[in-house]
Amino acid sequence: MLIPPGMVPFAGWNPYQENTTAPDAYKHNCLMSVGKKWKDWKDELKRTIYNLYDNDEDRLANCPNRVDPDQWRVLVQFWGTKTAKIKDGVVVEPDRIHVFIKTHTKKDGQPVDEASALAIRRLNEGASQIPESSESPALREELFTSVLKPDRNGRVRTYGLGPSPSQVFGTRYTRSQEQRVKDQLRAELRAELGAELRAELGAELRAELRQEVLRDVSDEITQLKNQYATMATFMKSAGHPLPPSLNGAGNGDGDHTPSLMEHNGQVDRT
Repeated sequence: MLIPPGMVPFAGWNPYQENTTAPDAYKHNCLMSVGKKWKDWKDELKRTIYNLYDNDEDRLANCPNRVDPDQWRVLVQFWGTKTAKIKDGVVVEPDRIHVFIKTHTKKDGQPVDEASALAIRRLNEGASQIPESSESPALREELFTSVLKPDRNGRVRTYGLGPSPSQVFGTRYTRSQEQRVKDQLRAELRAELGAELRAELGAELRAELRQEVLRDVSDEITQLKNQYATMATFMKSAGHPLPPSLNGAGNGDGDHTPSLMEHNGQVDRT
């Protein structure tokens, strides 16, 4: 905050109680006096320094000796904003966002209905995200059409029944403005559909892969069973005893591999 000459930084009523014998009855008048002096000091800076130049570069280069450069930079930036200009009575041409909010707000400051409240909230949120340095009528108009959708043919929202789009925006409005909004909506729709399709395809793919794995495992088990059955049939027809792994009986020590030895053309079980 800017500190006027001969004054301490404004920090409420407590410092005055600690350093003076002023009773609480003086609080209101004292704070009013401090606030006025503070306002007068900033007004003097604007009249004698800021208004002398027509660009911020010269204003920043001529920082007053009694003002901190960082504080002066903040103040110069603030005085250049639309909010500060409106407070100073500088005429600012209202756009469709201002007109819509003004015409859809009651005297008590409340929106006229829920739909208007939603639209006003989205307009204010969008406007707050546009930096002061890059704010332009085109960006604000684009924000307006993105929230309230493009105007119907031959109509310009907030302008009543009189002017046509070409009278308000020029002959290129219908082609450029609406096309830009359509392209934006189309891109948003594609993004939403793409996310939904990816989620659905992901779920379908996982289910399909699971079924495929189950089929593969089932086929392997069936194939192994068939191989064991063929081997058991062959050994049985040849008169060989079946090993535990084929007849279901173990040999007691956990080894299911039979001990078979051939002697002189005969097969003995040891």
